[in-house]
Amino acid sequence: MHHLVNLVYRPASPEDASKENEFSRQSVEERWLAGYRDAVYALRHPDVLERAAGCDSGVFVFDFAKDGG
Repeated sequence: MHHLVNLVYRPASPEDASKENEFSRQSVEERWLAGYRDAVYALRHPDVLERAAGCDSGVFVFDFAKDGG
């Protein structure tokens, strides 16, 4: 059984989306922090780490929308 979590950087505001090619130290650190928070959120989601009842094999893909993570 494999559980995959899709982590995608989603800018906090529409203005930030226009800066996706900007790689200043501050913007990179902000993206790293956002990624860390998303990873922690995903790993705290019970479905990611627990085996589905009655399921012994398969691939499960998780893609969490920005809902507070």
